[in-house]
Amino acid sequence: MTCSHSARRGAAAWLWAALLLLVALAAGGRPACAQQSKTIDVNAKIHVTVADEADVTSDYTVDPDGNISMLYVNQVHVAGLTTAQAAAKLASKQYLGKFYRHPQVVVTILNPGGITVTVSGLVTTQRDFTVRSDAHLNEVILAADPTVDANLGDVQITHGIPGQPKTTDHINFLTFRNDNKPEGNPQLHDGDVIYVPAKTAAPIEVTLRGDFAKIPTGGKQAFPAGTTVYDAIQQTGGPTPTVDLKSYAIQHAGDETKLPFDYNAARQRPNDTQVNPVLQDGDTLVAASLSTTTNTYNLTGAVRNPQQFPLTTPYITLSDAIARAGGLVGGSRLNETTITRTGADGKVQLTKLDARDQSVQASTKIYPGDSVNIPQGRPGFSPSPTDIIGALGGIASVFFIFGHH
Repeated sequence: MTCSHSARRGAAAWLWAALLLLVALAAGGRPACAQQSKTIDVNAKIHVTVADEADVTSDYTVDPDGNISMLYVNQVHVAGLTTAQAAAKLASKQYLGKFYRHPQVVVTILNPGGITVTVSGLVTTQRDFTVRSDAHLNEVILAADPTVDANLGDVQITHGIPGQPKTTDHINFLTFRNDNKPEGNPQLHDGDVIYVPAKTAAPIEVTLRGDFAKIPTGGKQAFPAGTTVYDAIQQTGGPTPTVDLKSYAIQHAGDETKLPFDYNAARQRPNDTQVNPVLQDGDTLVAASLSTTTNTYNLTGAVRNPQQFPLTTPYITLSDAIARAGGLVGGSRLNETTITRTGADGKVQLTKLDARDQSVQASTKIYPGDSVNIPQGRPGFSPSPTDIIGALGGIASVFFIFGHH
């Protein structure tokens, strides 16, 4: 493969020079070296051009670990390198140089990538910011432009992407701004939520009910006056993976009416008090889980108490469900047990299993919304211990009668 390309590359040297010029023009009319001062970041999109090699010339996305995946060479770590350094690395004998003779490589940055952090609270610009993965708090705080009432001595950074445990750090940003202390300017991470509280504000007390990441004992949480609903949700750890984003509601003290709150609208327009109202002292903030409408299961058929049962745990085993229904009745066809379940895509799934073995019953999980049926009747009949004892008793009676005649 390498020898077949060498002559062709020598004949096409002028085409390669023209390609370099086109790459420079595509970068905005600047020479290719003008981009070499920029280093490649995680989540960036880059274009790798390998002269005369269409199979590896392509766009590549840098993964969160800083690697790209390329044909023949698998993963190559490029984060932190300039485009020239990345091109040299790819052309080296450790990578493409193994397969091509003197590969000519050009790397350009199509999208800078980086990480996304959210800023809310007492700042002029509340929104998501995309910054480099090595960015620090100072860069985002300056871009968000704190108001005069912002308490920069207690900036709260909540770490953790959706679905992962969250932690909150309280940062005295003033120690960096006034004294240049590094602890006041920590490095940021993907998914961080930065909240800038008010400088001086009498606290208000809000009751939290439902699916919140952090609820204090008694359900009452103190917030600075002027806190919006969106800010309050961020301060309590942000939406949980199980919360229904359409279920948030505000209830004012002494009023039974629940006012709906559109979390997504408030996230897009946090400064609009029509969609992101300011909380009042005594308010109640409510959030429901996605599963609250399906926290029951049905058990029908050959059990003593067939009905719909509530389910307050994530699941119940089939053996526990049978016991909860009063146990089996005679003639139960456990070998024809069925479980009907509606999947997340709305499709109904029917599962058949032979549940005569106790280990199968103990390992089979019933989830909210499931319908379980254990047929009863003679076809395919699997006798229960009571049936067997009754049958043996009948046989003994026959022998007793004929034995006396």
